[in-house]
Amino acid sequence: MRPPFSLARIAPFLAGLWIAPLIAAEDENSLYFADLPTVYSVSRMPQALSEAPGFVTLIDRDTIRASGARSIADLLRLVPGFQVTARNQDAPRVTYHGLSDEDFSPRLQVLVDGRSQYSPLFLGGVNWNLMPVALEDIERIEVIRGTNAAAYGTNAFMGVVNIISVDASQVRGFTTSVSHGNQGVRDEFLRWGGQIGPAALRLSYRHQMDEGVRFVPQTPDNPDHIANSQKNRLFDLRADLPLGERDELQLGLGQVEAVLDTGRSDAMLENPPRQTLQYSRYAQINWRRNLGNGEELQLRYYRTEEKLKDRVRSELELSPGELAQLKQLSQFLFGRPLVGQPYMEEDTGGSSTRDELELQHSFAPHDTTRLVWGLGSRRDRVDAPLYYQGQGTVRRDVQRLFANLEWRPDTRWLLNLGGSFENDSLSGRHLSPRVSLSYHLSPEHTLRAGMARAYRTPSTYDDSGHLRYGLANLPELYQSRYLADGQVAAERLNSYELGYYGEFRAQRLSLDLRAFREVIPNRIQTVERALPADQCNQWPLDPGCGEADYAVNAEHVDIRGLEYQLRWQPLEGTRIILNQAAVRIHARLRDDFETSYSDTYLARIGSHTRASAPQLSSALMLMQKLPLGMEFSLTATHVGRLQWTRNSADQLPAYTRVDWRLAWPFKLGPSRGEIAYTAQSANGDHLEFKNTRLVEPRHWLSLRFDL
Repeated sequence: MRPPFSLARIAPFLAGLWIAPLIAAEDENSLYFADLPTVYSVSRMPQALSEAPGFVTLIDRDTIRASGARSIADLLRLVPGFQVTARNQDAPRVTYHGLSDEDFSPRLQVLVDGRSQYSPLFLGGVNWNLMPVALEDIERIEVIRGTNAAAYGTNAFMGVVNIISVDASQVRGFTTSVSHGNQGVRDEFLRWGGQIGPAALRLSYRHQMDEGVRFVPQTPDNPDHIANSQKNRLFDLRADLPLGERDELQLGLGQVEAVLDTGRSDAMLENPPRQTLQYSRYAQINWRRNLGNGEELQLRYYRTEEKLKDRVRSELELSPGELAQLKQLSQFLFGRPLVGQPYMEEDTGGSSTRDELELQHSFAPHDTTRLVWGLGSRRDRVDAPLYYQGQGTVRRDVQRLFANLEWRPDTRWLLNLGGSFENDSLSGRHLSPRVSLSYHLSPEHTLRAGMARAYRTPSTYDDSGHLRYGLANLPELYQSRYLADGQVAAERLNSYELGYYGEFRAQRLSLDLRAFREVIPNRIQTVERALPADQCNQWPLDPGCGEADYAVNAEHVDIRGLEYQLRWQPLEGTRIILNQAAVRIHARLRDDFETSYSDTYLARIGSHTRASAPQLSSALMLMQKLPLGMEFSLTATHVGRLQWTRNSADQLPAYTRVDWRLAWPFKLGPSRGEIAYTAQSANGDHLEFKNTRLVEPRHWLSLRFDL
């Protein structure tokens, strides 16, 4: 479906629609910034933005709808310092301040109603294809920019994305919507909310599909297009049940699955194009008791099960001479000939489970203090035979204790002290403390200084993985691609930040400014090493014992920068969000990192780290109410040059992406609805993730009914 008009052609018309409401009289009593926003994620207790011991970006329901985003990952382009890729055979990659050479996001804690999205199966990171909540069901997203291991333990390393879904009691009746557009965009959403006895229920179903991004050939021999379409389906049930005057019970059940086109080439074998199935399902129960006088007790348990279904059958690409040599070696070494073309047939899938139980207690021990503390226990199990050769089910147990104390010695000063202690069966014990001091220049203007230490424990695969491929018709021949040495230590982060938060109420404007330094003296990198003698590859076409990847604390990283976000409501029907981040990354190899790599390869490691975040990135969003009840939004994001992977030959050029959305809410009898037209990358193509991935303009039309 081609766009019926270009952005340039409609710009004067849209400008006229925007100017018209500006001339009208405004209601000065209804201010969007009348009250300071309250956040819960930084310290696990409700605090005004000006008093939280961290820097937070709030994404509310209006912003989500106006953005036109189809995924949670895409929304995070609106957060200063974040880098996001479109989904392209792989899940979207989301990073904060770079350090991007992993398939899944391993340095951001992502929570959905308190449930961690870290996956034992997907290499200990976050699989953004399997977010278990629809955008339409999100109440708000609180993004903590900076480490928050003090509240959520190791792996809340660089920040936290806390997604809070809509309370079931706030949803009534049916909501249905459909979206159709070019590039195969076909989305459907259906939700019902109602009451069954004392319980409020919300049941949602969402189906999404598209054709992905276009692959650009690098040589004439490469295909012009590799399929990377995806289908995503979600079921989600939430029930909120009051139990008397003091107690409340929340239940959740859900499943999300993604069917993806995938396939790529690598050094050993041809990985053929195919479809893979990823899915995740969960069950969660939360109990909350109000003990009075601001005291509260919470108990949360959840179980998550994930599975990847993926089988590969592919023939090795050998020259006639190599094939003849392999057949001779087979007869000589094993006493039997190699029959037919050598091929691989492997189940590259697997499954995992995560069980977590957490108790939290908050109260005010004194008029000037508030305290929240708690403890939790988690057990992970992963079963992926190809990636953990001969180990069966790999188990990991983690126990955590956390606390945060807020102390107000007078009206101007506020001190937050917090920390968490974890005992990890694979990585040992780690203490992550934080101290934050706020000074109120006035009720609307606050200065803040903070220091923290955090850890990112290695994934189970980093610590224990052994990935080995073998021939199906000659299993005696195999090659290790990854072999952990069990010696990798947790990454350590020392964070220092200074900031300012201001509310200019007369101008309806708020400003959040953060200067930071984040030092990681032992960043984990995946590099090659010579295999030990007892683990040699049985692959006669390669000389010697062979090499395999492993995880090692190889790099010292120092990240410094400045970021800000500005929110402005100049008029009643106008909202503007502006943010920018300036980031510089300094990196060098550790003195104790021993390797036989060439200087050229070692230089490539450091150059990638330094280029893994753009030196400057910006986002501007305008939300404007128009005559006749129409709504218009425009989002422009600029991303400087960066390099996502170490294997990429060059940095990607800087790009600017422009999205817009025009919506008309309407009434039809007792029902409400909305027609909307959305355009992404409306200003043209740009490269994203690699120089072979081209993001093209995407347009779709949406229709929604609330019955």
